[in-house]
Amino acid sequence: HLDLSRQLIKSVYYGESKYCFEVISQTFNNPYHKPDLKIKIEIAPKDFETLNKHRNSACLKNSINKQEKESVFVLLNDSIKGKIRLKGNKNDHRIENEESYKINLAKGLTIMGCEEFCLLKPERRGAVSEFFMHKLLKREGFITIEYKFINLQLNDHAVSTYSIEEGFNDTLLV
Repeated sequence: HLDLSRQLIKSVYYGESKYCFEVISQTFNNPYHKPDLKIKIEIAPKDFETLNKHRNSACLKNSINKQEKESVFVLLNDSIKGKIRLKGNKNDHRIENEESYKINLAKGLTIMGCEEFCLLKPERRGAVSEFFMHKLLKREGFITIEYKFINLQLNDHAVSTYSIEEGFNDTLLV
């Protein structure tokens, strides 16, 4: 595995994406194109309006301040309570219908083993290369966060493929 990992790391570094995609497809069944994991998010209309107001305000300045990082209540997969806020310092995280979010679940609750995580378009983290790097690190025995591709549904609207990126916390190191 180490030789394959070194070859792939080199190809990512040198931008040889065709080779990477071929190996990823063969090795990891290319989860980017057909994620079978799904997260359904429900945000109350007034809370959704609050997030949009913060998004619009942050877009005007191409940065986000503490007030615009205000969390609102959210329900995930019909039963899991948590809080959601905008994520990302630059406007690429706030493109309409492609926003990045940070979610903290109520104490003791998890989705895919994560209590705290981000939902973002894969392109915000280098598309499939971020997924690939986490898989390589895990394969080589390094501690790494969960990073998967999901289908996101927001208030009964299918959004698209997003990545779920585990937040750093104490359970990661256990």
